Amino acid sequence: YSLGANIVTKYLGEESLHGTLPKCIGGGAAMGNPLHIHSGTIAFPWNMLLGAGVKRSILQNATSLRKHHEPGFQHAMKKALLAPTIGKLDDAAAPYLIRNDSYPPYATRIGFKDGEEYWWESSSHRYVGHVS
Repeated sequence: YSLGANIVTKYLGEESLHGTLPKCIGGGAAMGNPLHIHSGTIAFPWNMLLGAGVKRSILQNATSLRKHHEPGFQHAMKKALLAPTIGKLDDAAAPYLIRNDSYPPYATRIGFKDGEEYWWESSSHRYVGHVS
């Protein structure tokens, strides 16, 4: 799978759909695009290995993360570190992840309901039909 392909496809599709794709871009191609991603569907042992990789990143950035004083953030990070799988980790962290609206002007907000909403918003499957 290529998450980069997912990002490019989502960008091209969103921008084409809303008429905001720069004129200098005529189309695009992506290979290995997973289209619809959800960490809760990743099978053992990969779900645990991916979760371990994300936990490692959280621990490596613990000094910076401790500086966040958003109510509930520290508890969510502890819950993420205790999560057995990447899916459960995503559910714990999703309310504190940065997101952009799916429509212009693509305003930045914080928080998803859960990991499922995070991956729904991050997946490109809804936009493939708008890529030329």
